[in-house]
Amino acid sequence: MTSQPLPSSALRSHLLTVLSKLPGARTFYLHVLVSAHRKPSQSLFPYADTRPKCFVQDILVLLAEHSISEAQQGSTDDTTPRTFVTAIEAAVFAFPTSHSTILYISKVDGTGQGLYPSPTSTLVRAFIEFYASPSSPLYSCPRTHHLWVHLFARAQRQYLFPNSADHPIKNPLGDVGLCKWWKKTLTEVAKTLLSHHIHLFYLLPGQSELEARYLLRETESQPSQSLNWAYSHPYDVHAWGKIPYVSATSSKTSSDDAVPVSLAYLIPHFEDDPKRRFLDELAVTSEAQPVAIPTPKRKRRKTEERNSAIRLSQTSPQSPRTPRRPKTDLDTTSIGEFWERMSYRQECSQGAVTGFFTAVFSQQCDFSMEVDAVSNISSEATSAVDGHPTLLVDGTIPHTIIKRIMSSLLTGVEFSNAERSHKGTQVIESTIKGLCEGLGRPNVDPSPSNQNTDGDSHPEHLTLDIYYDHIYASLSVVNPPSVRKTKAGAGGPAAAAPVNVLGVRRKKKRELE
Repeated sequence: MTSQPLPSSALRSHLLTVLSKLPGARTFYLHVLVSAHRKPSQSLFPYADTRPKCFVQDILVLLAEHSISEAQQGSTDDTTPRTFVTAIEAAVFAFPTSHSTILYISKVDGTGQGLYPSPTSTLVRAFIEFYASPSSPLYSCPRTHHLWVHLFARAQRQYLFPNSADHPIKNPLGDVGLCKWWKKTLTEVAKTLLSHHIHLFYLLPGQSELEARYLLRETESQPSQSLNWAYSHPYDVHAWGKIPYVSATSSKTSSDDAVPVSLAYLIPHFEDDPKRRFLDELAVTSEAQPVAIPTPKRKRRKTEERNSAIRLSQTSPQSPRTPRRPKTDLDTTSIGEFWERMSYRQECSQGAVTGFFTAVFSQQCDFSMEVDAVSNISSEATSAVDGHPTLLVDGTIPHTIIKRIMSSLLTGVEFSNAERSHKGTQVIESTIKGLCEGLGRPNVDPSPSNQNTDGDSHPEHLTLDIYYDHIYASLSVVNPPSVRKTKAGAGGPAAAAPVNVLGVRRKKKRELE
């Protein structure tokens, strides 16, 4: 028995429900774009001998905001000028064989041009909770599932809103502040799921555990024993439970203790990620094939014999599914050595602090049963793509449309001031609506009288059902405003204290007698 797949509007409804609790009088305009699930153009584990079955969905969340006055309360007008305040770019990778899902949060950005408090933290937490919480509509039917949330924290002035850092209101977080913000966000998500199996990991390359704790201003006492963060990588699953590797297949699972699992099966190959570039480098270097190192004449014959033996082994019959690749440093480098060498990579050694964060939310209590289920999974479960709980089906759009919207957002508009932000928001929202207009479903039956000679329906019968039913929605919120806290206390602004100005004491000149 499996849970029924949900439409993309379920994610939109969940986000709006959480946003309705924010303080202040304002109107939210939310766009949730979810691509149709497909096989990724490049495998998430491209160097594995047996690549796991995987499906990917691209997700783009855009939130605009407009403050409303007392005269406008209770009214919602889609033509009201507003400004984007938050954007989330993410991808969902579903692995039916191992009952696992990877939620990779690529970028999160804000313009800082909304009311206080900013909805960015609330929106990101709600987005993760939709996929992590067992009470989410994704898991209406209980089933075994493991969610891996991956992200790489690298501070930049802006990610998704060009020139937004030039606006005086925006205050971008620094390197340490961004790592602290992500750790706090994942901790708050985990606090709502204390009764479930949660494992939290983080690493700051180039920093020891004590240095990382000092940078993030952590104390020895933790709020809960079940929320202890491990300063380590998340791939030593034997130490904290029998959760299968994401890339586990019927021929290779985490119960295979006799065969060490290489990096090719452990570390995902994300786009624009320093781990990916390091994996690519390890995959093309090996001891058997040294690069740019001259060989003495007396050793050339022995080297040629060894290379011929390698070529012979490559041409020998292997698994009918995937030809075995030559052995490289990717097979000999341990997971501990990989992370130790990561601290010397260019992205992690330029002086700024970066962070790798991983949160694992497991829906099963008995992990040993899950390992057995991976090897005995039925062909029906592996072939039914829509049976995976984290895949949204109805209301999705082609991933090429999301690419066009992202291209327009990153290159066609800017958010350096209020006027350009309003204009940029209007352009992007019009682009989304225009691209989704042709995706509407016919509102009449396709009878011969309503069709052209080509057999297609008339354009006037196409509606914006997908846009209004699954992508776009607005919500007016009228809640008590929140007051910024000051150092003087949690109340209003602190009273001005007298300022003592220190002057320079000068010697008086003596008068000449």
